[in-house]
Amino acid sequence: MPDRPALEDALSRLTSSIRLTPRLERDFDRYRADSVRSQVVYVLATLLVLTLFGVIVDMRVGVLALSLYWKLSVQLPSIVLALILVGQRRIPPHLIWLAGAIPFVITVGLVTRLSLAVPSPMAEQLSTTALATAFTANLILPIKVRPAILVALANMVVYLGLPLAIAPRTLLFQSVDILAFHAAMILATPIGAYFNERVQKQSFLLTLIQQRQSSELEAAVEELTRMSHRDPLTGAGNRRSMDIRYARLRQTARMRGDAIRLILIDVDHFKLFNDAAGHAAGDRCLQAVTKAIARGANCPIEMVTRFGGEEFALLLPWEEIDIAEGIRRQVEAMALPHPGLPPGRVVTVSIGQACLDPGRSDATQDDLFRWADEALYRAKRDGRNRVAIADEGARAAG
Repeated sequence: MPDRPALEDALSRLTSSIRLTPRLERDFDRYRADSVRSQVVYVLATLLVLTLFGVIVDMRVGVLALSLYWKLSVQLPSIVLALILVGQRRIPPHLIWLAGAIPFVITVGLVTRLSLAVPSPMAEQLSTTALATAFTANLILPIKVRPAILVALANMVVYLGLPLAIAPRTLLFQSVDILAFHAAMILATPIGAYFNERVQKQSFLLTLIQQRQSSELEAAVEELTRMSHRDPLTGAGNRRSMDIRYARLRQTARMRGDAIRLILIDVDHFKLFNDAAGHAAGDRCLQAVTKAIARGANCPIEMVTRFGGEEFALLLPWEEIDIAEGIRRQVEAMALPHPGLPPGRVVTVSIGQACLDPGRSDATQDDLFRWADEALYRAKRDGRNRVAIADEGARAAG
């Protein structure tokens, strides 16, 4: 779908030209295909009924044989074939109008031919019927202005051509002003098709603009939701996203009989890093650590949670793989120099890990965080740059 400015530009240009871009024209044809198909079927069905009732009139005026010949050989087959093709969706959307226009042109020709075979005043009545059919074709068919011009020309050729070919020249010369007026009436019908097409295209473009606005609004809401769940500095999730993830993991773990693993990560001596290198360098350090955590856990960075400052967390389903140790190694492998420590020292992390089996324990999220925090404190107390596992959490995991 084109963007909203392109759609609004196309809408503004409808006042001077109703021609859309090729892509929008195809979309417009598909947009109204079902309504056009239904309308053409209705018009053709009405024409079929009127044609059958017309046999009674033909019988009364004495042209039954001629009427049946043309109706059975041309008119009725064209109507029935068009109904079948349109009803079975055998015609592309941009050509549906043709299925309605051809039977109308044939009907105009048939009624005109019959008007030349009967005496006055019935001839005038049939001629008026042919004129009315030619005049209404573009008004009741769902047709664009360019095809409408072709249909009007075809109707005019049939309506005027048959009398020119059959009727006496003297009679035609006497009626030339009337025939010219009738031709003007027929040729004026595309004007109605023009305004109808413009109104339909305005509605189509307004619908697309509204859809685009809705899509943009949904995208904006999704982006705001995503931003509200992300830490702006590191791109990691925030506490809100972790709460949502915990609720989902707990439900899944309870259904499957699995456990939940919580890993708390703290950057060692980060205050000294900030004091020595400044906050800008500290921010870059946190960004690098976040990426290393995601690599170590083999997960998207959004699954890493930053609690604020230099503390991170990771909630995962239970696996036998020692993810915590992999994270510690990834951070150490960055070999990022620590300016607040003696030369040769690099940035490292201390990690506390705890597990919870929701199906076997009534412990809460707060309990899980408390166990992991106690393990993290033990890792720091034992010398940092290491992983400690909460005993109580391990028992909760079974």
